[in-house]
Amino acid sequence: MPASRAELIEAFDCRAPQHAHSLGLPQLFLELVLNSAVGLRGAAAVLDVVSRRFPTAERAPSPNGGQMWLLRMGLYELSRPKEQADD
Repeated sequence: MPASRAELIEAFDCRAPQHAHSLGLPQLFLELVLNSAVGLRGAAAVLDVVSRRFPTAERAPSPNGGQMWLLRMGLYELSRPKEQADD
């Protein structure tokens, strides 16, 4: 997650190749779901309300789109190399 407001604004300016949303929008969506106890539909509704304040003219994601981001992040966590324990 971005450490500062400037990094978040920079994330909204950066777009991954062949993706519809900037990098900042999935970060914001996942932060709402994981850190704020907001469900997928709630996070999509919140982003729909505040989308007029985004630094870009992006549309808010659907709850299903946000769910796919969450599932991709989980798959990464499951498949990444794990830290070896000392014992």
